[in-house]
Amino acid sequence: MRARKSFLWHAKFLQEHEDVQKSVIRLVVRKDWSRRSFRYSSVYDNEDNVRKFYTPLYKAVCHTIPYLGSLRYLILSGWKLTSILLGQLQFLPQLHTLEMDQCKLIAPLSHPLPQLPSVLNLSYTFHEDAHFASWIVMHICPNLETLSVSITNELHNSDPDLPVENFVDEFNPFMTLRKYYISSISVSAVPRLTSWIRTARGQSPDRKIPLTHFKIDVNGGIKKDVILDLLDALKGSSVESLILDGIRYAELDLLDKIAQALPNLLDLVLIYRDSDRQLRPEFIEWPHASWEYASHFSSFKRLQYIGWNCRRFSPTFTPVSMLRFEDDDFTDSTLDDRESDRDYPPDEERLLAKCLWSYCPTLEYMLITSEYPASLYRRNDKDGLVQFESVIDQGAFRRNPNMGWPPCNPRKQD
Repeated sequence: MRARKSFLWHAKFLQEHEDVQKSVIRLVVRKDWSRRSFRYSSVYDNEDNVRKFYTPLYKAVCHTIPYLGSLRYLILSGWKLTSILLGQLQFLPQLHTLEMDQCKLIAPLSHPLPQLPSVLNLSYTFHEDAHFASWIVMHICPNLETLSVSITNELHNSDPDLPVENFVDEFNPFMTLRKYYISSISVSAVPRLTSWIRTARGQSPDRKIPLTHFKIDVNGGIKKDVILDLLDALKGSSVESLILDGIRYAELDLLDKIAQALPNLLDLVLIYRDSDRQLRPEFIEWPHASWEYASHFSSFKRLQYIGWNCRRFSPTFTPVSMLRFEDDDFTDSTLDDRESDRDYPPDEERLLAKCLWSYCPTLEYMLITSEYPASLYRRNDKDGLVQFESVIDQGAFRRNPNMGWPPCNPRKQD
């Protein structure tokens, strides 16, 4: 109750102090208690009490937002999205970045929907009870340039993945999007996403879309025909950064097809999955040895960054302990020297990076996400020879090898 009282006090303070209102450019409004945790609190008796507890807080949020005309960043977490709350956002003419985390859309919404033409960046994480209608939040931002959509792992149905194709008839985000990221999408929804992109190309006068960054994280693995169809939809676009986290097809010609479809590519991340049970970007043995892919990187003329989870040169390793045992040298003294239990080739990742660079001279960075991750950058030594050196904490990329990108800022008026 003290937290509730403090929240209401701060809301009233903002409403009464005009000087503070003008200085607020970033606001975070979180409702972190989930329904489950609320049930175990002393406040919970029945649904009516829950409603009475939150109603004043919700009204305070709706009433305070219009006072903050200088707001540029707004983060809403855990709140119900109603016509009233969305309508209040229209009083924020400078708002360009909107994040909605675990916010549940409450129908019915007013028609026409409120419009936020100043918002360029939208990040939306689906509520655990989300459904198709939740995608309508895109329609309130007609000038989106960055769209990030996350589907939480707690969801046990595919309803929120992607709506039917006619959902984008009135507003297709790919007509304006420059940066797109969707997380935890199901494999079955990828063809529908491809159709959105192809529809946007058909509606564009020059049959091109402004997309420069495309990142997709799939539960399971995308098969060959779906990958090729997606590349065909992206063909001719200005995509410079492509991240496909979850592919089931990784033959040698995949690199050639990507380079042909996206000749301006600067960054490429490919995470292969050997089965639909593999959900994390762990290292895996690709269909071919890592060095066999090297010559196919020659198809890229501008590529600077490559990230993949391909197992390195040697598919298997013999433990040092086994070699010593075979040599009859398995003694206590050898057990105390703390040598590695696996006999890895020295500088293996550097050799691989140089191998790729020999075919793709524009390459500057290489990331391998594996049991022993490696991230390297290119530099010239004192003799002018090319070397690849470790650049960051190796453990940082074990779970999340995918790069991110900053939001778009409003362009200056001429």
